[in-house]
Amino acid sequence: MLLNEAETQAEALVTYLKEGGGIKEIAVAGSYRRRRETIGDLDILATSADSAKVMRRFVSYPDAAEVLSQGDTRSTIKLRGGLQVDLRAIEPAAYGAGLLYFTGSKAHNVELRQLAQGKDLKLNEYGLFRGTRRVAGKTEEEIYTKLGLEWIPPELREARGEIALAREHRLPKLVELKDIRGDLQMHTNATDGKGTIDEMAAAARQLDYEYIAITDHSKRVTMALGLDPKRLREQWKTIDEWNATGRGLTILKSVEMDILESGKLDLPDDVLAEADYVVATIHYGINQTAKEITSRLVRAAQHPWVDAIGHPTGRILGKREPYPLDFDTLAHACATSGCLLELNGHPERMDLPDTLAASAKQHGVRLVLSTDSHQPTTLPFMTYAVDLARRGGLEAGDILNTRPLAEFRAGLKRAVGGGKGR
Repeated sequence: MLLNEAETQAEALVTYLKEGGGIKEIAVAGSYRRRRETIGDLDILATSADSAKVMRRFVSYPDAAEVLSQGDTRSTIKLRGGLQVDLRAIEPAAYGAGLLYFTGSKAHNVELRQLAQGKDLKLNEYGLFRGTRRVAGKTEEEIYTKLGLEWIPPELREARGEIALAREHRLPKLVELKDIRGDLQMHTNATDGKGTIDEMAAAARQLDYEYIAITDHSKRVTMALGLDPKRLREQWKTIDEWNATGRGLTILKSVEMDILESGKLDLPDDVLAEADYVVATIHYGINQTAKEITSRLVRAAQHPWVDAIGHPTGRILGKREPYPLDFDTLAHACATSGCLLELNGHPERMDLPDTLAASAKQHGVRLVLSTDSHQPTTLPFMTYAVDLARRGGLEAGDILNTRPLAEFRAGLKRAVGGGKGR
C-alpha cells in the first residue's frame, strides 16, 4: 500500500483509539514510521492503565473487516482495504524500547544489539539491560544515549552507516517540511491538471510558499494536451500579469519539457531561454536500453536552459519499474553542469528513491523537491518529498528550494549562463 493511503488509515485509527480515552502514549511504528514509500502493515504501540479496554475498542473499529486475534496486550485486525494492523499495549517503562524495536529496521536493530553486547548490555523490546536490571527503556533517546549514540531519526534506521555517524555525532541535520519555500512541479487545466493557475496559487499561499513553478507539459505529451510554444507563451503572459498584482507569491514561468526519443528537446532554445525554470522529463521511449536512456538524460542535463531533471527513474510504484539507467553517469553530468535532480513526492512516484537521493548528494548534486500536483488539494504531498529527502540523509542546504526566491534564482544553472550556479 502506498504511504499516503496507509497514512490516511493510520491517522483515522489512532484518532479513534484516542477518542476512547485511557491512552497515555501512542505511536505507529514499523516501516510507516521510517516513512518508506510502500507499507505492508501497521504496528501500533500504546501505553494505558487499562489495556484490555483499549483492545476492546480496537477490535470494534468500524472499518475492521476481520478480527484476526484478540488479547489484553495484543490484538490484530484487518481493515476493509486489506491492511493488517497490530496493536500492542506496552508498559510505560518499556515504551521507548518497544518503539525502537518495532520501528526497525531489522538490520538496524541487529547492529544496535551487537553494539549493546559489546558493552555487556542486552537490548530487546522490553529495554536495555545489564544483567537483570533495566538501565533504559522508557524513551528511545535514553537507550541511544546509554549506547553512546545520538538519537537516530527513524528515516535513517536502515543500517546504511547511520550508527557509525551517531557514534561520532555526525548525523545530518535532516531537512524539515518547514524548510521548503516553494513547489517546483505542478500542472493546471491548460494540460492534464484539474485546477487553474489561480487555484494552484491559492493552495500554495495556504502553505505559506514564497514561490511555485507552473510546469505544464510540452507539446510531445499529446495525451495531456501538451503546450506548443504559442500556447506556452500565452500562459507565461498570464503568469506575468498575475505576478504584477503583487500577491505575496511568485509564480515561476516554467514547463515540464519532454526529452524526445532521439535525445532532442521538445522545445526550441529561444522558448526555453524565456522561462524562469525548466524541468526535463521522459515520458516516451522508456523501453530503450540503459545506454540510450542515460544518454538522453545526460544530454538534457548538460543543456544550458534545462534547470532540472524530473522524476529521473520514471518509476510508478506498483505499476511500472524504473527504466534502465546508469545513475552514476547521470549524477556526474548533473554535478558538473549544475543541473538539479528532482525528488518527486507524488505518492505514486516517490522519485528519486531514497538510496539514489543519497547517491546524488555524494556526487555533489543539488536537488529540488516537488509534488507533481495535478490539482490544488495535492500540494500537501510535499511532506512525502521531504520523507524521501530525509531517508536519503539530505539537509536543507542540499535542496535548492529551501532558499529564498532570489537565492533560488541565483542558484539555477541559467543564472550564470549554463554554469554550475553555486
